[in-house]
Amino acid sequence: MIRELGTLCLAPVALAGYLSATDFHFKATKHHTSIGDSAAVELMTCETGAGLGVKASSNGLFGLDLQYGLTWKGEQWSLSFIPKFGLSATASPVQELPQGVQFGLGAQILFGYDHYRIGIELWHLSDGSALGLNVSDKPNIGLNLPIIQVGYAF
Repeated sequence: MIRELGTLCLAPVALAGYLSATDFHFKATKHHTSIGDSAAVELMTCETGAGLGVKASSNGLFGLDLQYGLTWKGEQWSLSFIPKFGLSATASPVQELPQGVQFGLGAQILFGYDHYRIGIELWHLSDGSALGLNVSDKPNIGLNLPIIQVGYAF
């Protein structure tokens, strides 16, 4: 059952998974990522329509996202595509993210059967230097983090 508060959808989805710290960077070549792979958890207000999401990983990355999910539903199956934009933070200094607090951008695909979900997400963290939004004099390398997830939609 989906409920709405204003235009914010309230049908929570809880996810847990594995975050891979890749060596793929948009602005640096031959750079090895300074953080390791980790466990990750995510809680979203909804997978359809306007919503909010928070995520945390055991390697010290955190995010708060605005999102808008597009969902196609069958009788018991669903498929959601969820673009995301928000803020992210690090618990300790990370070479690729010199500001500590920066932008997060991503997209997620969730496959659903009844209340169960399997997902994959790409989470990009950056200081926004391409948009002129960085405040650090250190180079922005950024992180690109795929996340594999399983979860439950309430």
